[in-house]
This record gives sequence, structure tokens and C-alpha cells, in this order.
Amino acid sequence: MDQRGDVPMVVSVPPVLRRLEIFPPQIQLEPEETQTFTVIGFDQYGDQIDPGAIFWEATGGEIEFLM
Repeated sequence: MDQRGDVPMVVSVPPVLRRLEIFPPQIQLEPEETQTFTVIGFDQYGDQIDPGAIFWEATGGEIEFLM
């Protein structure tokens, strides 16, 4: 605290999910072929962050969730 009574403060902004990257970004599969995808989340600072639950959707095929 200085003579005027001012108190220095630090303001922290928590990380917020801003971007997802999916790997591989593009593929083409033949019937019966499979592909595993990976998703990485990034915050407003460009740092990796847990993206939370991701729900996938397919058109003309099926998605099998592997744990």
C-alpha cells in the first residue's frame, strides 16, 4: 500500500477453450478401413487445455468410441 492508500492488484483471467485441432485433419477411407482421431484444445493464450467431452458425428458411416 502506498501513501494514498492504493493497493496493487494482479488480475488473472482463467484459461478458456478457444480452438480445437483434430488430427489427422483430413482423410479418405475405403470401406472397412478405420481411423483414430485425436483432438487437442487450446486456450486464448495458445496453450494446450483439456477440451472436455467431445461428441463426434459421422455422415454415411459409424463412429465407434474406444476408451
